[in-house]
Amino acid sequence: MGPSPPPSGSRSRGALESVFGLDPRSLATFRIGLGSLLLVDLAFRVPSLSLLYGERGWVATSALPEAGETLFFFYQIADAPGPLALVFSLTVLSALAMALGYRTRWATAACWLLVGSLHAGNPILVNYGDRILHALLFWGLFLPLGARFSLDARRRAGPAPTAPVLSFGSAGLVLQFVCIYLMAALLKTGPEWHGDANAIQYVLREEYVVRASSLWLVERTEILGLMTRLVYVWEVVAPLVLLIPLPKGVGRIAVVLSIWIFHLGLAFFMRLGVFPFFCIAGTSVLLPALLWGGLRGDPAVSVREAARPWARRIGATVAAAAALFLIAQNAATWAGRSVLPGAVHRVARFVGLNQRWGMYAPAPAKTDGFHVFAGTLADGSTRDLHSGASPVSYEPPPLPWGHADLRIAMFVKHLPTFEEMQWRVATRLCHDWNAEHSGDQQLASIQLVYVEEERGSFQGRGTLTPHRLAGMDCSPESPLPPPR
Repeated sequence: MGPSPPPSGSRSRGALESVFGLDPRSLATFRIGLGSLLLVDLAFRVPSLSLLYGERGWVATSALPEAGETLFFFYQIADAPGPLALVFSLTVLSALAMALGYRTRWATAACWLLVGSLHAGNPILVNYGDRILHALLFWGLFLPLGARFSLDARRRAGPAPTAPVLSFGSAGLVLQFVCIYLMAALLKTGPEWHGDANAIQYVLREEYVVRASSLWLVERTEILGLMTRLVYVWEVVAPLVLLIPLPKGVGRIAVVLSIWIFHLGLAFFMRLGVFPFFCIAGTSVLLPALLWGGLRGDPAVSVREAARPWARRIGATVAAAAALFLIAQNAATWAGRSVLPGAVHRVARFVGLNQRWGMYAPAPAKTDGFHVFAGTLADGSTRDLHSGASPVSYEPPPLPWGHADLRIAMFVKHLPTFEEMQWRVATRLCHDWNAEHSGDQQLASIQLVYVEEERGSFQGRGTLTPHRLAGMDCSPESPLPPPR
């Protein structure tokens, strides 16, 4: 007579663990990856920190959209170089502590709080990678990220934990990934993703993120049409596979590998900073025990929670409520009813659960453009202070042309929308240039111009329309050069 089948409760828990359980070693990989990449992201921000944050840079933080709605405040009150450097240094130290697994829960909480404050310090610089990072840090608050491969783990006695972590926090993190990728597909309702299948052609002509590696691909319409359809199908299928309790985590392995390949492709063809790598590091948390040699029949060792029972109950309640909110908000977004009451919206932004994942949805933009910072020097010559070209030209620069600093490129892209930003940029350019030059090389005047390009065709350049933004005399002698 064979062994009796496991009880139904055990089977139910096994099914839940296969969908929502997270291996402690994968949680550690998740922590190390996010902490390390946050350090890289912070390093990239250093050269433009004083320009893009605080009240003395290119734009006053208090004048930014939604500036009064945030509950974060550290980067908003750090309006002088000293306090700004201090808050930034605290962010760096928190990311380092998280990566090393030192006082992991406190380090994760500090990263979550300071990263949210960094994003609130200049909301127009926040991209999808930033929002994903903030959301993942939130879910990390409810998970034992320091149980393995950490300084905290080295101080603990006893065997290393190997049993999967199953909790409302783990379920919320898995559901977060499902929502990110599934909603990215469901919100793509434009014909560019379906009937015409030319969405990726438009994406690869977004000039401030395009790489030289994509130039050979952009004219191959058949390949791009196939890629457009495959991306849409993959964004629907991959997250749904995560919800199927397949044995031994085989489905998870396939989904994680496909996510990594997808984001490596994005990084190869587009200039997206650390966004693709945040997604790669984040989804490493889904790696099953199979990849850690955890299916050999060895007894599973559970994670020992150091928190007191009442603290665990509060954490579980908050995580459960956040998971329900996650599902409800994404469902409302799909139904076209995603507008939240003001207080709820502020709380959602505060915790990192402001859910809208419509990447290039409902369709990619069909207009793009570039900026010309047309300066006239005291000797009458002209120079584009943005591209460095002399004399000034209003013809499109050769691709790829985006600013070396991706955050500055994002900031400049938003210049036409905010008039105060235009005047502050013009004033700062005048001041900085004339502080470094003298005599005939001093800047007499500057005119910011945005040249809009309507991409009605994929052959050649589109229709160009220059728009004057802010202009000012740096000295009273020279007229401003008009767009030609």
